[in-house]
Amino acid sequence: NIGPLDGPIPFSALEQEASIIDLINVVLAQAPGPSTEFSLNTAAIGTSLFAGSQNSLVAQWTTGGDAVDLSAIRFDLSGNADYSHIQNVKLFVNGSQFGLTVPQFSTSSGAIFTGAAARLLPGSSLQLFSDVTGSSGKSFRFDVAVPTLVFVTDPVSGSIIVPDLSNATGTLVNIVSGQLT
Repeated sequence: NIGPLDGPIPFSALEQEASIIDLINVVLAQAPGPSTEFSLNTAAIGTSLFAGSQNSLVAQWTTGGDAVDLSAIRFDLSGNADYSHIQNVKLFVNGSQFGLTVPQFSTSSGAIFTGAAARLLPGSSLQLFSDVTGSSGKSFRFDVAVPTLVFVTDPVSGSIIVPDLSNATGTLVNIVSGQLT
């Protein structure tokens, strides 16, 4: 028995929890972040496709920085092409398909690809292929614009890495008159 308390009443459990959370946030803010760096960089592709093209390369990126594991990524489609004419979109990572094929887009939608973690080394390739069934005289592009929609982790620590997307704007693809084959 320590007797009656002199001075202020001790923290309530809620105040103690809030103080601990504040302390954790201060420590995290002062701690160095993960040392892993990762970037996506647009790689050159052809800039014109015939309407009716099938399984054509429509976007390509290479990776920079350190090795990471990719678990999910979202590509946004923009341009004045009828989005329903961009079909059967597939993502390939270093030549192997990653995730499922996106059969068709609706207005201003993105394509999310998820799969078992794919190891990305510096210089790895991410490629989007699709069918372009119409929209002659119009254009489109795929972008990776939101870092939080690229889920990559450090392969050693498992820490989530926020990628540098400053050079990840996709290539504008022009659709020229053609016919289905």
